[in-house]
Amino acid sequence: MQELALADVAAYRAYLEFYPAEWEVLDGMCHITISRFYRDKGVFDFLARQVLPEIVRMALERGEKTLRCWSAGCASGEDPYTLALLWQLHLKPRFPDLAMRIVATDADAAMFKRAELACYR
Repeated sequence: MQELALADVAAYRAYLEFYPAEWEVLDGMCHITISRFYRDKGVFDFLARQVLPEIVRMALERGEKTLRCWSAGCASGEDPYTLALLWQLHLKPRFPDLAMRIVATDADAAMFKRAELACYR
């Protein structure tokens, strides 16, 4: 809004109506592109220690053979790959009768392409 010299959100909304191409600019600024392995270690530790084992137990009680996970907004893919690592290293040995399937999606095609390539420094 500063770059366009607009006073407030209402003025920006009016600008969007008058210049529809601005929607693409706005959309591009709304994507979260931060992605690192174990990006929030505390969250992943909690997932591995408490959340996933409980979900696995429930899935096994229902007789399921596959645990399905969705990584929405995966950016360049480190989050879903971190989840896969947690599964392979910590949980799969404890629950060998259950497979994990991770579906990852992102609105940014360029970021998702990086995730598909799975090539990291």
